[in-house]
Amino acid sequence: MEISQIGVDVGGTNIRIGYGRRAGDLMGFERVPSEKILGGHARPWEALAGLIRDYAERKGIREKLKAAAIGLPAALSADRKRILQAPNLDGLDGVPMGELLETDLGIPVYLEKDVNMIFQNDSRGMEYEGLAAGIYIGTGIGNAVFCRGK
Repeated sequence: MEISQIGVDVGGTNIRIGYGRRAGDLMGFERVPSEKILGGHARPWEALAGLIRDYAERKGIREKLKAAAIGLPAALSADRKRILQAPNLDGLDGVPMGELLETDLGIPVYLEKDVNMIFQNDSRGMEYEGLAAGIYIGTGIGNAVFCRGK
């Protein structure tokens, strides 16, 4: 089985992690309280890298991984490498998390706003022209606005 990516949803309450192939199959889903991984760490990105490494080792997929996609409840830089502001996650404002995780894990890491990732998945198969919006309630309230699918 060809594994292509690991996906991580970092939330204010829980971190969800799973892996899959390019076709979008989700396998090995797990949920861990965010506080258990990120709480009290002076360098929370190192704790997140440790979670990803440990998960990949336990699942036996470390050598098969080609990339990681991480959804964050945060404002991100235009190049999607730096967290500008993460109101529900202490210690991550201004952190170049994409670069730090790429160096630590040795694979490309793609950061995205969590609501954009959720809406992109939820809107698969929807036909719309112009604007579409998704509003999501979790630890906070997030929204995604797409124009012609982007």
